[in-house]
Parts: sequence; C-alpha cells; structure tokens
Amino acid sequence: MFEKMQQNGHEKVLFCYDQDTGLQSIIAIHSTVLGPALGGVRMYPYKTSDEAITDVLRLSKAMTYKNAMAGIDFGGGKAIIIGNPKVNKTVDLLQKFGSFVGSLGGEYYTAIDVGIDSEDLKHIRFKSPWVLGTHRVDTAKATARGIIAAMRACTNDDLRGIRVAVQGVGKVGSNLVELLVYHGAVVTIADIDTSAVVRMHDDYGVAVVSPEDIYSVECDIFSPCSFGGVLNDDTIPLLKCPMVIGGANNQLLDDRHDLMIRDMAILYIPDYIVNSGGVIYIAGEYLLEDEAQTFAKIDNIFTTVCNIMNYAGENDMTVLEAANYFVEMRINHGQPAASFYCEVR
Repeated sequence: MFEKMQQNGHEKVLFCYDQDTGLQSIIAIHSTVLGPALGGVRMYPYKTSDEAITDVLRLSKAMTYKNAMAGIDFGGGKAIIIGNPKVNKTVDLLQKFGSFVGSLGGEYYTAIDVGIDSEDLKHIRFKSPWVLGTHRVDTAKATARGIIAAMRACTNDDLRGIRVAVQGVGKVGSNLVELLVYHGAVVTIADIDTSAVVRMHDDYGVAVVSPEDIYSVECDIFSPCSFGGVLNDDTIPLLKCPMVIGGANNQLLDDRHDLMIRDMAILYIPDYIVNSGGVIYIAGEYLLEDEAQTFAKIDNIFTTVCNIMNYAGENDMTVLEAANYFVEMRINHGQPAASFYCEVR
C-alpha cells in the first residue's frame, strides 16, 4: 500500500469498517496542497478489494488534477463504499460513513458520485459538516454543460451536424445527449442499460448501437461517459473518429494510451478538463456563488481547452502532456488560479 501511495503521490488513505452496518469504505486523499481535498463518494459492488483500492487511488489523483485545472482552491480526494447501492445502502451505513469523513476534521469534503445522490448526502451530513452537494443537486447537468463547452472549443464553436458517439447514457450521458440534440449534433448512443437506451431513443430520436459496436462508429467525436479504462489496447484501434471528448473519469487505462491515440492522429482532450463542470458547480456551493457566476466558470472550459491546445501545438506536446504540465506547475509552485490562467496561452 505504501508503494502505491508513493508511486501516485498520495498523502493519506483511510480504510473504514463497521461491523454493525456492514460498511466497507476507503477514503483516499491525494493532495491538500491547494486546499482541502474534494471529491465524491462512489458506491459500487467491487469484485475484489484490490479493484476497489485501484479505483479510489486513480480517482482521487484525478480529482487533484481536475480541481487544479478548474482553478478552484481544493485538493483532490475520493471515497468509495463497497456494495450494491440498490441493495446494501442504508441510512445507518451512510451515517457511519459520515462519521469517518468527520474524523478527518475537514481534510476531505465529500460529494455526489456513482451510486450516491443528494438525499444520501443529507444522511452523511448528519454526521459530518464536510459535505457539498446537498443544495446544488444537479451536478450531472453541470458536467454535461462543461463537456459541451469542450466540444465547442474543438469544433469552431458550432456543433450543428457534428456526429457524436456517446458511450453511456447514465446521469451525465443522458444530459449530454439532450444538449447535443439541442445544439444540432447527430448522436449515436450505446449503454448496457437497455431501458436507458430505449428512453433516449424515444425522447430524442438518436441512433442506437450495441455497447461493443460504439467504438467503431464513424463519427467526429467519440464521447466516453461511462466508467474508466475504456481507452486501451483493444479499443483504441477500433476508433473511427478525429476526436475523443468525454465525461468519464480515467478514460485512459494507462498514460501510454495517450501516445497511442496521438499516433492514430486522434485529438484527445483530457477527461479531467472536460468533465470538471460538476466539481466547479459543487465548489460554487462552498463559495456561496450564484448560479450565473458558476455557470460562467463552467463555460470557461471552452477557453481552457483552447489555451491548452494552443500550448500543446506550440510545444510539440499532446494536450494531456500540456495539461499535466500546467497542473503540476500550479501544485508544485502554489500558484493561484488567476496567475495560472494568465500564463496559459
């Protein structure tokens, strides 16, 4: 465990167990350099503890990069609860998790993620004040708004007629489809949840393919909006698109897959920039912003993507390499958001 923490630069990993409620949880704090760690709690029926550990470590590190690039003064953290949210989630279990969050004394703020909604957060908050998202509940819509901003930055600010293949139509993906159709894009979708696919097809008239075929759809943008690791040795050669811009966390199975995508002449916009609308929205609750202020920050993802793409092109870097450079510069040198963005051209 210490080797994994050293490799990824984590500060703290808390393993939480409660016999009475059956709670098995891990809270990973990657960095508090820029402020208290912020990241949601995910409830998912992981098959093994190793799978759970790997996921929470990757997700918490991604939150550090996401928050730094978003220009908000939070570090990165994440929590997972092992279990099926439809079967194992109880009020007592959520409150016990809240007690563990509270024991960190404000080092970590938790929020919504897969398997956890705003009502669940209220139970967690009963035992800990360090919870965000009980007032601002529509993070999926905010995330989708940010994805649209990133796509506009890569399509000359015009999505009309742009062909987008959306993988996953859960909370974020379904909101993204709605916005894409509104902007005049031509949308193809896939999801293992057949009821969600039918609903999207009936509501918006989008095309549907199988989950296995979504990678090989001829399109302008492939948009992964499900789970991580979907861009790997097996799937990348199947892509028939010039751009990958999606809302899922940790889309690359490994960092080397960024270079593999580049070698196929595909533009990959880092997921931690594209999907940062949700955390910007949640941070706005902490900062007591009105929604107009927060939405302006989310829409600024357009500018961030443009700036990072320009810098990458000028310095013969991938967009991920350029984004990582600026994130690490901000973390290592403690630069405030204003000077950070002024330096990106």
